[in-house]
Amino acid sequence: MKKLMIALSAVLLFAGCSKKENEPVSTPESTPTPPPVVVVTPPADQRTPEPEPTAVPVQNTPAPATAAPAETAAPTATPEATPTPSATSSADPVYTSGTYGWVEVLVDGLNVRSKAGTDGNVIGQTQNGSKLYTYAAPVTSGGYTWYKINREKDEWIADQSGKWLTYHSYPEAAASNTVEGTPAKTDGTVGYIKINVDYLNIRSKAGTDGSIVGTAKNGGTYYVYAEPVSAEGYTWYKISATDETWVADSGAWVTYTKFN
Repeated sequence: MKKLMIALSAVLLFAGCSKKENEPVSTPESTPTPPPVVVVTPPADQRTPEPEPTAVPVQNTPAPATAAPAETAAPTATPEATPTPSATSSADPVYTSGTYGWVEVLVDGLNVRSKAGTDGNVIGQTQNGSKLYTYAAPVTSGGYTWYKINREKDEWIADQSGKWLTYHSYPEAAASNTVEGTPAKTDGTVGYIKINVDYLNIRSKAGTDGSIVGTAKNGGTYYVYAEPVSAEGYTWYKISATDETWVADSGAWVTYTKFN
């Protein structure tokens, strides 16, 4: 028994001597801390500019479509002799630039035609009592006297010896009653004159005692509606088909051309 105890002591002593004295206990390696990242900002002239934000357009939502109302067929236009002023006006039309006078219709259903002649198309009718401006000097054709009642279009009505119309001329229009283009013979004209002086009086009769109703200007050309008349040392020319409007010539004031 004593020998056994000695043997066990020897074994324990050998085991204790096999471990190194003061050996450190191993520890896990710590994760190294990365070095700090240094951001270098380039100089201003080397920086890439950032794009400016692009505005996004706002899209308007269209309003719901409203159904269009059904079209109403336009009434068929009926040609008419547009009175100026209206036929119901009780006042007499007054002179305006471009008018020669006015007519008062004395009958119902007077035809309005597309030319000064019975071969013109009937494009309307006037009513009894209508008061209409006239826009040209009266024209004699086919035994009737024709009056233009539309400034822009050829619309004419006829009179027979004062039975269908009463015509009222404007003396003021005589001064502007010039011929456009080359004068051509028409019913009632015997020739034409051209004014050679700045101003030449237009009188209400063939004589210096006639009232001055207008002034003819240099270069104006007028139809002559009667054979020349000699009075008071002048030659007188009638320049209206329906009115007593005359101009005088001393031999140098006008140039007269007679139609063949």
